[in-house]
Amino acid sequence: SGVELATWVRARCPDVCILFMSGYARQVSISHDNPTVAFLQKPFTRHTLLSQVRRLLDAVAVGASG
Repeated sequence: SGVELATWVRARCPDVCILFMSGYARQVSISHDNPTVAFLQKPFTRHTLLSQVRRLLDAVAVGASG
């Protein structure tokens, strides 16, 4: 599953951002207190996708400078 893959990747690269996407009505259970994890419900617009990617990149930049 996507959550299992994200867990595997995070164990090897702890600073990687994770962006979950799903078309199912039930949202993936993710940690909302982690600024480097986000969720997009399909369908979404390009603007929404770009906003989430920007937010994740900004979270990494703040973490790197802080």
